Amino acid sequence: MKRVAAPKILALAGEKSGVGKSTLAIAVAVEWLHRGHRVLIVDADTQASALTWAELAREHKAPPEVTPRVEALTGEALYDGLAALAEGYDVVVVDCAGRHDVTQRAALMVADLALLPVRPGVFDTSAFAGSVELVSAAREARRADRMPALDAALVVSQRVPGTVLGRRVVRDVEALRVPVLEAQVYLRIAHAKASASGLAPTTYSPRSAAAAEVRRLATEVGRRLGLVDPLRKKGTARR
Repeated sequence: MKRVAAPKILALAGEKSGVGKSTLAIAVAVEWLHRGHRVLIVDADTQASALTWAELAREHKAPPEVTPRVEALTGEALYDGLAALAEGYDVVVVDCAGRHDVTQRAALMVADLALLPVRPGVFDTSAFAGSVELVSAAREARRADRMPALDAALVVSQRVPGTVLGRRVVRDVEALRVPVLEAQVYLRIAHAKASASGLAPTTYSPRSAAAAEVRRLATEVGRRLGLVDPLRKKGTARR
């Protein structure tokens, strides 16, 4: 019997709210689906942003081939029930709330990679230290339980075009010893317009700067997760 590989799990995490976790979760999930992966989004935030987006997708009749499945799972159920829910998928994207609670702790215990968005600005940068502490605590707990190590990375999110703040935030967090992704996501209207239509930048405006940034992010994060794009593996041309 052929052994089915466990899905890769990405958690959009961190203590800070309003830094674009849901936006990034949906955007990379849609892009991975387009590349041929079987993708599940788990909405682990009581604000239910991903579930709201899925409902908009249904209302606007977004094509199923660009609309990942979205399911809600919070609290201890995220730790206990994710494996069964994720069966048959290649990658699971968990959208966490911006607070230190049982749900986020559970997400960090099951994830392969914790992606921590940080928005340029002194207050956002200082708050990021708390997110790093969450990751450190999860790593210690996993080590004690003899679980696989948790990878973590920072992504600059909502950077204002034409500013140097993105470079400054990278410099400011270097002391926290968390790798910073090369891909950065700027504050662009395409994200809001796409979400309102139940789409993502790569499907709403494929040639936009926002779409290009999402593709770079999906590629870099996918590389850290060890994803191999099925369509590229077969030599299928991209857009």
